[in-house]
Amino acid sequence: MIKWYGDKILKRVTKDATQLRRCLGQTVKTNARRFVPVLTGALQGTIRVEEHGDVTQVLAGDDKVDYAAKVELGTDKQAAQPYMRPATEQLSQSDVNKCLR
Repeated sequence: MIKWYGDKILKRVTKDATQLRRCLGQTVKTNARRFVPVLTGALQGTIRVEEHGDVTQVLAGDDKVDYAAKVELGTDKQAAQPYMRPATEQLSQSDVNKCLR
């Protein structure tokens, strides 16, 4: 007799993927807060993790702090000071392993 446990496997994989997304999101948030240039701390304080269904996003800025993209990407008057990209690029296999424990 062959037994199928696909539903249990799918549930476990989904749980692990959700855990991994959440943990890596928190890691990127922590890294971004370290890399963001700080004058007043306003931009740094807006860096957060949001979940929308199966999507986890690390965001910066809000209605009062509307210059997050200008800092990250630069403008014609100000050089870029990336903080999100380096925060993401710094993720390592070690971070993934920590998140899966």
